[in-house]
Amino acid sequence: SILVARAPDSSAADAKRAVEAASQAATEWSALAAPKRGRLLFEWLKWMDAHRDELAILLTREEGKILPESIGEVKRSMDILEFTAGMGRRLAGRVFPAEEDGVFCYSTSQPLGVVGLISPWNFPVAIPVWKLAPALVAGNTAVLKPSPLTPLTATAIVRGLEEAGLPAGVVNLVHGDSEPGAELISNETVKGVSFTGSTKVGKMIARDGGERMLKLQLELGGKNPQIVLDDADLE
Repeated sequence: SILVARAPDSSAADAKRAVEAASQAATEWSALAAPKRGRLLFEWLKWMDAHRDELAILLTREEGKILPESIGEVKRSMDILEFTAGMGRRLAGRVFPAEEDGVFCYSTSQPLGVVGLISPWNFPVAIPVWKLAPALVAGNTAVLKPSPLTPLTATAIVRGLEEAGLPAGVVNLVHGDSEPGAELISNETVKGVSFTGSTKVGKMIARDGGERMLKLQLELGGKNPQIVLDDADLE
């Protein structure tokens, strides 16, 4: 076997410090005009384009996809990022007819604040990107906790955000397994959580998050059957 990476086994205290950093950065980040947030994501896109081969090789080494599939995942991640960065100029509200004369009635979107993003091992570049990019363009700050099986790819894309010019504290990375994840669910400063993973863990998050009416996005389990025929060589 080959050692691919070493990563910290982040604790609940680490996750709490990450949430505090995100909270401190939230006011300034949300006050930045949405088109400017979108432009920063376009800078991240440029970084990913410049490092696409490096990311694909890293993905294959760490997660195990064959290289053509890893190249495809990085390209998919860039497509997601390109679309979402453009939302910086498409975040709109609505104007409603008012019953009273002289009353102007409208709606406008506001960021939640700090969000927790928990991603799995199977798409370790694409899923963090499609969680991070919408959260950021909408004005949220984030704590990302990737799968403990794929820490290197998450570290690489967060480093890319830093190199693209993202202000300190806007995105914070913690590693590890259930302990930092549980902190993201229970921490009162965290206003939303996006989780992709097992149905078992998703049910626990829904139960515990429901206690404080946490906004949740859960993508759970799988529905892809495996069919083993009688003539399969099981050995």
